[in-house]
Amino acid sequence: MNLSDLKKNLHNLLDSQELSVLATQSHNFPYTNLIAFSPINSYKELLFATLKTTSKYKNLKTNKNVSILFDDRKNDVSDFSKAITVTALGKAQEVDKQKYKELFLNKHPYLSDFINNPDCVLMKIIVEKYIMVEKFQNKSIIVP
Repeated sequence: MNLSDLKKNLHNLLDSQELSVLATQSHNFPYTNLIAFSPINSYKELLFATLKTTSKYKNLKTNKNVSILFDDRKNDVSDFSKAITVTALGKAQEVDKQKYKELFLNKHPYLSDFINNPDCVLMKIIVEKYIMVEKFQNKSIIVP
């Protein structure tokens, strides 16, 4: 598959999914959470919202490195031959909520009350690379 097709598949996957799994680091162990995300800046960056009281927020204050897993599985046997997973590796940083709020809410308008909570912050992940795996073994690296 050529790079153009890989990027098209990546964009389709990220556009079609509402949730992903974010991994942060906590006391030498990975820590994972489901998050609602929104790709921005031609998929070079990803936004997500969290409360300042969460473990993920505390973890990101001490270690900005993250991994995010996206997938299109249906939780049946066909996933072994058809599922696509993508891991994004990058660094997270807190951003100005007012500046980025509408970009996030374009994909997740139902999270308006959550994002307007005074304890909620928006985080931006600057993606260094995406790793796409198809059919459980075909691996491709995509640099945004």
